[in-house]
Amino acid sequence: TKVELKNLNSISFVRDGIEHEIKRQIAVLESGGKLVQETRDYDGQTGASQSLRTKEMAHDYRYFPDPDLMPVKVDADWTARLRAEIPELPFDKQRRFQEQLGVPYTITSVLVPDRELSGFFEEAAKLAGPGKAQAVGNWIVNDLLRELGAAKLPLAHSKVSPAHIAALVKLVDAGTVLTAAAREIFVEMFATGDQPDAIAARRGLTAASTDAGELEQWCRDSIAANPKALAEFKAGKDSAINESRQRQSQPEGRGRNAAPPPGRALSPPSQGASWLAASRAEVSWRVGPIRSVSPTPAATPPAAG
Repeated sequence: TKVELKNLNSISFVRDGIEHEIKRQIAVLESGGKLVQETRDYDGQTGASQSLRTKEMAHDYRYFPDPDLMPVKVDADWTARLRAEIPELPFDKQRRFQEQLGVPYTITSVLVPDRELSGFFEEAAKLAGPGKAQAVGNWIVNDLLRELGAAKLPLAHSKVSPAHIAALVKLVDAGTVLTAAAREIFVEMFATGDQPDAIAARRGLTAASTDAGELEQWCRDSIAANPKALAEFKAGKDSAINESRQRQSQPEGRGRNAAPPPGRALSPPSQGASWLAASRAEVSWRVGPIRSVSPTPAATPPAAG
């Protein structure tokens, strides 16, 4: 049953009028009454309404057939055939990206409105392999669209193909290049159309391969060169280890011809934790097991000797 409200002169009146009508209709039904199709006058000052007129039949609305419009009968088979021919709708595609590929809303909301861009993403994600769709989406939404906007180019004129994106994602995932280096590679890849592995090799952006022995030796050398930091760490100041880490990240801290710092040799998710673990192991090797220290002010370092 349809009920119309008149004199809704503001957004707040619309809100209040709807709330009032909901309560009124519930009260009518609960009291055993029957709702009628009518037009009611809503008073925004009192929050009440009153009936103006009833409209029970179509002729009360002055309905009449349009003589220029012929009757249309829609066949169920025809509508089913049309539905099968319609491409995937945006909301359905977004739901599939999120549920099946694990891509978050922040990325899908950018990809889905553009059919060409979402197709580009799907091809790149397929080439990159299982579990890499979110990384592919990040490169497209954050880096590719940025470069296209700066160059004022449509996607169709980009030198970066889905295969480029997939190859770059694989390089980062394998630890061949770090994320910071991959961003440099992407800029050149966009400008030249060269493959990311070729750019990484040409510019020396591949991560150095470092075994555990090298990493341990760097930690030993850094700790030996920073006795003050070692004493503070032993006294319970965990942040003192950062001084050794900063020194180790500088070439002069390891000699002119030293290998790259640990941060360049490890993949981003593990570089900090691995370095800290290795440093703790080195301290234990020098001064014995490290006891657990609660976050209290650092104690005075013990006297030398």
